[in-house]
Parts: sequence; C-alpha cells; structure tokens
Amino acid sequence: MEEVIIVEEKYSKYWIWAILLSSAIALALFIYSYSTGNVVIENYLQLGAFISFAITIFSVIKLWEGKKSIRMTFENENLVVDIFKNKDTLQQDRYELNKVKSIYLIPSRVSIPFLNISIDRKDAATFQLSLDEEQQPIYLFQFSGRIISVSNDAAKRLSAFLEEQSINVITSKQ
Repeated sequence: MEEVIIVEEKYSKYWIWAILLSSAIALALFIYSYSTGNVVIENYLQLGAFISFAITIFSVIKLWEGKKSIRMTFENENLVVDIFKNKDTLQQDRYELNKVKSIYLIPSRVSIPFLNISIDRKDAATFQLSLDEEQQPIYLFQFSGRIISVSNDAAKRLSAFLEEQSINVITSKQ
C-alpha cells in the first residue's frame, strides 16, 4: 500500500510559442499603425497591438510560474496535500479524514466569468472535496485562487491511491 503519491500539473508546452507569436503580432501591428494614414484604422491597430502585448505578458507570467507538482500523503488520520515547485513547498493543506464526506473527480473547466460560459476540458481533471460542515464542495488542488488540473492518467492514479486508503471517489459530479 502506497503512502505517498506525486503527480504533476497539466501544463501546456506551447506557452513559449504563444509568447513569440503574440509579441510578433504586437510589434507588427504597432509598427503598421504608424504607417497608415487613417486615424480610425490607426487606433484599431494600436488596440490590437495592446491586446497582443497583454497576451504576451500573460504568457510570460504563465511560463515564469512554471509547472507545479502535487504530493498527497496520509498522516495521523489526515489527508495532506502539498503543492510544490522544484522541491520548495508552496502550500500545504490538511483535511481530517473523519470530516471528509466525499471526493469527486470532475472534468477540468475553463470558465469565462463575464460571459457566464464554462467549457469542459477532455484531457484534464480535478478533484473536489466535500466536508461535513461545508455546504459547497471545495477544490482539493487550488493554489492562489487558481484551480490546478491534472492529466486524466494522473487523475486515475490519484483515484486508485485514494481508494487504496478506503476513500470513495465519485467519478462524476453533476
């Protein structure tokens, strides 16, 4: 019976390409905006350059933040979840096993709040934890307000690990 399991965050390898493409588009739109004679088109091109530059900054921050790893252990009737990067623990959460009502394995969602749209990702999943005293389930892997997704293979390994410890994982929550 395993006592510790470590999985990595689902992380895209295309962030560097997003940086290069969006910065090239931003630079091209900005330069082209000064060569046009129409004021309206110039402003639209500068707006496009600003949006592309914002995407560049977002991508640089995402690449700089890097991939996180998750370690799950059981200690003294507690479920311990460590989120770390390069062997430095960033966050540690402890949940008492007697207070855990259920754990749900759900597909990872990308949501757009101002449009009230959410899209399920087929290649990633995350876990929600329902405690006795709380009405709403909470995300098991959450760092700085961001929900951390894992690949479907890692989710299956985590589910098997939790079920080894006699914790029932409900596969889908509607």
